[in-house]
Amino acid sequence: MKICVLLLLTHCAIAAEWQCGSGRFSTAVAYILSLPATDRDYINSCCKAHDQQYDLIQNRSSLLTTQESDYIFKECLAQSNFGLAHLFLLPLRIAVSGLNQIARFLLI
Repeated sequence: MKICVLLLLTHCAIAAEWQCGSGRFSTAVAYILSLPATDRDYINSCCKAHDQQYDLIQNRSSLLTTQESDYIFKECLAQSNFGLAHLFLLPLRIAVSGLNQIARFLLI
């Protein structure tokens, strides 16, 4: 039992540094789906850069559009050694962004 708790705490500490996803659920899903990847740090850097671009776009501090940012993100993921990275992370990000926009619309 103690070993399970220790493993869980270690896993949570590692997952806390994972940047892919825009909420607890999508972050957890992206983290789990990327476990087979050998270059998770690279994938994580793509996600971090994409999130920073989105922050700049939302603050109107960037000339990029969200579509251009998504394209750059897709190209970054395409360079990953994990061939499936671009197949699940970008659609996950777009789906979550769409859900966030729908939620904002319903709250207005």
